[in-house]
Amino acid sequence: VQAWRGPLGAPKDFEVGRLSIESKARRGAATPYVAISSEHQLDTTGVDVLLLCVYELDQAPDDSSEAATLSDIARRLHVSIMNADPGAAATFESLLMSAGFSWDDDYSDTKWVRGRELVYRVDTGFPSVTPASFPAGVLNVRYSVSLPDCEPFLLANDSLEPLLKGAADGK
Repeated sequence: VQAWRGPLGAPKDFEVGRLSIESKARRGAATPYVAISSEHQLDTTGVDVLLLCVYELDQAPDDSSEAATLSDIARRLHVSIMNADPGAAATFESLLMSAGFSWDDDYSDTKWVRGRELVYRVDTGFPSVTPASFPAGVLNVRYSVSLPDCEPFLLANDSLEPLLKGAADGK
């Protein structure tokens, strides 16, 4: 919860030590790209490791046992956080609100099922636009990144946890 910085206006969604994560969700059947909302999201300046985590979600029929609404997912996370660290649950609630989520809103019209999780290491040659890649005076750049062009940077799914643990331990 403490690592979730995106709702507070940070350029990357999560920061753990000198490791940052930009997280994106997309429909699995959609055109294979993700939208990047600023030139800072995939900028590696000031970080040792930058990961782009892409989570594929698809609309699911109401009767699917694996399907969940946005409220269901938020509720599960809240319960899990409350059980692990009750103090962090209030921070989570505040961050949810900052991200635009409200328990009063009705998110029940769409249920989602989780698909693939893709983790890319943003490194030299990664397809990105950063402040260093264009002239001074250009601001607020929005662009899309083709996921097939990111394939050389794809990490094994089981590599995320060790990277996070190392960053949390200061390694």
